Amino acid sequence: MNLEQIGPRFPFGRLVLVGAAAAWVLAGAAQAGPFVRGDANGDARINVADPVHILQDLLAGGHDIACHDAADCNDDGVLDVTDAVYLLRCLFSSGPGMPPPHPACGDDATPDDLPCASGPCERTGLDAFVLVASAAPKNIILLIGDGMGPEQVKAAGMYATGIAGSLDFEGLPYKGIVTTYSANSAVTDSAAAATAIATGVKVNNGVISMAYGGDGSELHTLLEYFRDRGKMTGLVTTTYMTHATPAAFGAHEPDRSNTTQIAGDYLGQTRPNVLLGGGANGLSAANAQSAGYTVVTNRTGLLGLDTEAATYVSGQFG
Repeated sequence: MNLEQIGPRFPFGRLVLVGAAAAWVLAGAAQAGPFVRGDANGDARINVADPVHILQDLLAGGHDIACHDAADCNDDGVLDVTDAVYLLRCLFSSGPGMPPPHPACGDDATPDDLPCASGPCERTGLDAFVLVASAAPKNIILLIGDGMGPEQVKAAGMYATGIAGSLDFEGLPYKGIVTTYSANSAVTDSAAAATAIATGVKVNNGVISMAYGGDGSELHTLLEYFRDRGKMTGLVTTTYMTHATPAAFGAHEPDRSNTTQIAGDYLGQTRPNVLLGGGANGLSAANAQSAGYTVVTNRTGLLGLDTEAATYVSGQFG
């Protein structure tokens, strides 16, 4: 089975959809649904666990699907990867940029039949990810290893144990791949690479979450997406706080060297609840305090924070 068949059908590719499905399955969460076709795991519920079940079953030889008629989502009499694709389309379509649901799904359900955790749910792009993940992890932490591509990971395993592929995280059950080359070069930099991760859009080297090349508009980031939905957000880095990698999630600048402006974007525009990293380089205790942030500068101050009362924290270390 070639999973590349899934990728082109979704604007955020395999990484978001498979990653979201993984979060759902690992948490053991499910939402009730009113239709039968697509209930591949036979639990009388329709959710992303069902296309994941189909894919896992196909990889295992195709013998464990609870109800083959239900799993044949596109109603073509064949169980294959297209059934998982069509079920995902039924679950997540109905917005700009998303493909329409396959007609077979329409016999039993529309996207509006799927209940949301609270209020109406959109089902486009990252909204689909939130719909799936909302009943799973309480917190989502994205860890970025600077320059850590596949070959660097391979080398690290060989250095640590003498065997490639031996690092703990390489044994996790779900994996995704995202490309981080820039819009104007095959050799990326921190700004363009982090922007690709934060926004899903390729930009020129040196650009922080703005559409260059393109029309120069600001690109909506993951941090802003979740902030707009009432989530607490934060950026933590081992380098200075206005470095290009964290900046791509919380700022919009045409040049990564605009550190003063990046700090201004943090404090006045995107306003992450937590900013922990090196100080200076455009960010100071004074400008953070004037923007309503509680400032700490050492370990003692950090450990002494009243986390119930402090809603905006700027840790400026070194």
